[in-house]
Amino acid sequence: MTVSTCNTGTNFDTELTVFEGACGTLTQVACNDDATCVFSGLYSTVTWTATQGTDYYISVGSYSATSSTGDMVVSVTVTDGDGDGIGDSCDPCPVLANVNPGDACDDGNNQTVLDVVGAGPGCACAGVACTTDLDFVYQADGADDLDWQLFEQGTNILVQTGGGSLIGNGSEATCLPDGCFYLV
Repeated sequence: MTVSTCNTGTNFDTELTVFEGACGTLTQVACNDDATCVFSGLYSTVTWTATQGTDYYISVGSYSATSSTGDMVVSVTVTDGDGDGIGDSCDPCPVLANVNPGDACDDGNNQTVLDVVGAGPGCACAGVACTTDLDFVYQADGADDLDWQLFEQGTNILVQTGGGSLIGNGSEATCLPDGCFYLV
């Protein structure tokens, strides 16, 4: 998270300090007096890694020991690595936009099924290894479309799909993990 007075709305020497904790026992998280800024070297910027559910207190003031007058604009920026509008500290999957652990995905490995987004900062997509090969053998009378779906019995989770335009006889191979499935 970033807090800054580095903008065209501020016109005097500023200081910023960020605290966390309870009143009377606050702990300093970050502070800055003079940041490198395109507008002035006397403006302030602090950046820290925010934690979801933590309250932060931001002290904004003047460097001058005597009272400074003027305008000050404070800008708060939340890091959003995947651009989905949810700050990284609150995003369950900060590297993939609008994805949550447990969502279906495709890991690109044709030897796995039931691919889901994993938990953790990487949110990697991974599937269950195939342990059984399955061949569909079909006979089509002329040109026809044949689409099929395999569901896990009990959960009704779609495991695999296939098919398309078929002419004559043929087969299609797939793989499955251990378990019970039904064909639609």
